[in-house]
Amino acid sequence: MTKKATTVHAKTAKKTLKLSDKKSCIRSASTKRVRAAKLTPVIDYHAAWELANQADLLAFQQGHCNRIYNVLGSHPATEEEKSGYHFAVWAPNAKSVSVVGDFNQWDSKKNPMYLHNETGIWCGFFDDVKHGEYYKYAITAQDDAVYLRSDPYAIWC
Repeated sequence: MTKKATTVHAKTAKKTLKLSDKKSCIRSASTKRVRAAKLTPVIDYHAAWELANQADLLAFQQGHCNRIYNVLGSHPATEEEKSGYHFAVWAPNAKSVSVVGDFNQWDSKKNPMYLHNETGIWCGFFDDVKHGEYYKYAITAQDDAVYLRSDPYAIWC
């Protein structure tokens, strides 16, 4: 049986709600007055990435992954028919992480990454990054200091 990773987003007048299942959809619809016509299913690529790399992530958490370069770093990817790169970096103590480079004028607010559950790995897919572009990770520490760091697994971009 094929697993699908989907999330439903519902737009209200003020914000977009992330609804993970039918119960939360109904509950949110009744409390936020969201009409069913405004519900839009989207593919959750973060969950799909997790499913694809589940074995390597588990081995990484257990301290014996000898193929972590398949998960971390930048890798060419296609999502929703858009070509780009998937980025992943281990920064367990970071408050936030983003990818910066010429493609976003080195602005850490333009390409934020998300924290993968309990692994300390920050991930993201960006279609505005082209092959051969220079990039770094903008890592925000708990004290809000921002550090630009090279990718220790950089092999593609």
